[in-house]
Amino acid sequence: MMLLDGGISSSTNPAGLIPTKYLAPTVREQMRRSTSDILSQASTARTKYCGEYMTDVTTQHSVKR
Repeated sequence: MMLLDGGISSSTNPAGLIPTKYLAPTVREQMRRSTSDILSQASTARTKYCGEYMTDVTTQHSVKR
């Protein structure tokens, strides 16, 4: 099994075809960050969709639909 170097980004591995344990730690951290970004965006969208004033836990801002 060949180890992959740090030149691989999450965009070249969109479906998670390469196990993260074979990626360099920096790439693993990069993918973890992009995942948390996606989750926070989804949470923001859900909060806005609910309408009324709700506190968005990801940004700590009140949003109104």
